[in-house]
Amino acid sequence: MALSLLSKLEANRPFTETEAWTLYRIVALSEAVGWTLLISGIFIRHFKLPGDRIAVPIAGQIHGTIFLIYFGVLVTIYSSLGWSRMKFLIAILAGIPPYGTLIFEQWEARKRRRKNRQSFFRSFMLSVMIDNS
Repeated sequence: MALSLLSKLEANRPFTETEAWTLYRIVALSEAVGWTLLISGIFIRHFKLPGDRIAVPIAGQIHGTIFLIYFGVLVTIYSSLGWSRMKFLIAILAGIPPYGTLIFEQWEARKRRRKNRQSFFRSFMLSVMIDNS
């Protein structure tokens, strides 16, 4: 049941790759902001600053909501990005440790830049070869 649902999601690509990547970067950054709020709430409680009783519950709810949005966006966009199920799982797991989404985003951005450079170089070389023939 779950695999058939996953297969249907993978067949549907609701976004272009550029749109999906932009959306991923936004939610990855948002998830890091959520972690920052939660960690700040913990510090406020630890040091007994004003609002120490309410800081963690509010920050925790915000962070939890952002994580659920992060997960929902991943489910929606990973097929548009052409990610494998393993990369999808790694992206989900990156949302668990603090700032893991930023690390994953930077790792993926580096891979995307390398792929784009190689693609550009191949296109350039092909055009040079065609022009010279």
